[in-house]
Amino acid sequence: MRHLLQIMIKELLPKERQMIFLRCGLAIAEPMEFDQLAARFQLGTPVIAEEYYNKAIQKTRAAIPGSKLEKLISGYKSIG
Repeated sequence: MRHLLQIMIKELLPKERQMIFLRCGLAIAEPMEFDQLAARFQLGTPVIAEEYYNKAIQKTRAAIPGSKLEKLISGYKSIG
């Protein structure tokens, strides 16, 4: 997990990292839904929040091609 966090710090904006943590339930007890993320980050709609989240995930995956971490992240199934 430490390696993943280092990659995220290097490759993502703070807002992107926070969105991943909140959506995956890593920073809170329950994962946040896209409507909650849209409100928290003032993104307008849940669709925009989902797009922003997906771009952050793609950036993270691109930074770790072929690694075990990439397989872990790509196997993550979002809730909802």
